[in-house]
Amino acid sequence: MSGAEELSAEDLTALADLIVLVVLALADRLVADPDHEDRIVAAARRRLWMLLLGARNWHSDG
Repeated sequence: MSGAEELSAEDLTALADLIVLVVLALADRLVADPDHEDRIVAAARRRLWMLLLGARNWHSDG
């Protein structure tokens, strides 16, 4: 990700944790409701894009 070198290790870890949470939620929703795969995947993609766009504009303290 462009700009990742400007994030602190703590912020990169937090971002990675958030990405993992989104992916785990995606997997859980897909197992629970496989008939709505397209909608579920689109929502997960949107959430991931929001995380990455926010991270690109984040300024670590210090």
